[in-house]
Amino acid sequence: MQAVWKLKNPPRVQFFLGLLSNNRVLTRDNVAKRKEVADPSCLFCAENESVTHLFFQCCVAENVWGFISSWINKSVGTNYESVASFWLANKKYLVTNVITSAVLWVI
Repeated sequence: MQAVWKLKNPPRVQFFLGLLSNNRVLTRDNVAKRKEVADPSCLFCAENESVTHLFFQCCVAENVWGFISSWINKSVGTNYESVASFWLANKKYLVTNVITSAVLWVI
């Protein structure tokens, strides 16, 4: 996604968001494509770990996004597309861009 590279973030955050947008983050389901994974479940809950689950559907991620939404007084959504939609309007949502991309990097 081109919007990732236009964000005003450190290069390492942009690189991570690029990996995230292309489903290249080494979650357990992606590691299982390369080698056997004994336990495919998320460390926070019993669901299978994937990029979507870990960053948006896990109970911990949902709580973090809920906190961020209440903190900035704007619903950022519960999936990659809703968060990335703020990045497309880069100048209008500059603070939201930085916050949401930083949260994804920290989660």
